[in-house]
Amino acid sequence: MGWTGCATPFFLSSFSSCSLDFFFLFLSLASPRPVGIGPSINPAGSCAGLVEHSVTGAARLSSVPARPRRVSARVATRTGDGGETSLFGKERVRKTDPRVEALGDLDETQAVLGLARSLAPRSSLGRELLELQRGLYLVMAEVATPRSDLGRLKERLDGAAVARLDQVLEVLKKKTPIEGRFVIPGENRFAASLDHARTVARRAERHVVACVDEGYISGEDLLPWLNRLSDVLFVLARASERGPRSRR
Repeated sequence: MGWTGCATPFFLSSFSSCSLDFFFLFLSLASPRPVGIGPSINPAGSCAGLVEHSVTGAARLSSVPARPRRVSARVATRTGDGGETSLFGKERVRKTDPRVEALGDLDETQAVLGLARSLAPRSSLGRELLELQRGLYLVMAEVATPRSDLGRLKERLDGAAVARLDQVLEVLKKKTPIEGRFVIPGENRFAASLDHARTVARRAERHVVACVDEGYISGEDLLPWLNRLSDVLFVLARASERGPRSRR
């Protein structure tokens, strides 16, 4: 389970030293996973449950369950050629709209966190970064949704989500002494990618604040969660610097 389901993230105890794809947020829990979140892989490298092997070792393709039929997404809609884009619902806005600016930075945070996840030295740590990415999708969905349509969102960040990140931060800080000095990122690739994600998350937070100031969103839980996100990434980067240094 990730941070959303356990009191203390399991990866913390081992410290000894998604384009703006809002579509998936509105699907039922039985819907297919977002792109990039595939079935679990066992240590031998095979996808459990997908292919059953006979005694002779030949794969019995007939045992592969049918995949749910998916509607192909249109990548080039050409509806934004005039400098406008859609929010959740029918509202069309200019691409210079504060909400679009915030969504772009949140999307960039997603991408950089994905890079960090690809560099994670342990699979458990990668799964926890994935939980942060899922939380970011909830932020993106709320920023992209007019207040009148918020009831259509199946899930939103709340005070409990902020409290969970607070708990994560406290556990990390206890295990990772933070020196009172300026930090020069780059001790290793993973730590550097976390610092990169942190700085982009801070920029995204500033643009979300602008959306709050304009009255587009409330920010009651979004702002504390984003603020805690960058704090968690900072401490996690410092903890990750204890590992081997990258070759230069």
